[in-house]
Amino acid sequence: MSSPTPPKYECAQGTIKVSGSTLPRQAGSCALHFLTRLIDPIDFICIGANANQQAVKAIGVFSEMFEEQHGRLDGSYLAFRPLRVSVTAKNFDGSSQLKDATVWRTVIVRPAKFLPVPSPA
Repeated sequence: MSSPTPPKYECAQGTIKVSGSTLPRQAGSCALHFLTRLIDPIDFICIGANANQQAVKAIGVFSEMFEEQHGRLDGSYLAFRPLRVSVTAKNFDGSSQLKDATVWRTVIVRPAKFLPVPSPA
């Protein structure tokens, strides 16, 4: 029995398409640029193991840059939620087909909102 087709993903303004030859520092810098422009969501999308490896490296670069510029100020940090999706990909012959892909969705975590509210004295 085959597994159901994952939901179709539509690229948005904050989508970073990652391939096996993507430079992680450039992709991470692009994500930080989206963050400073308040673009939401910021997604790293990849098809295949090589692309996923580059996406994870880019996520590391992005996280490091974020912590240097923002995280130390208020304790915020980034988390990434993996999503299984399908995308329409073009083949070399011009035809297209649905392919499974992984999206790493960026989530900004602000711990302050999880702290207990002090009770009045």
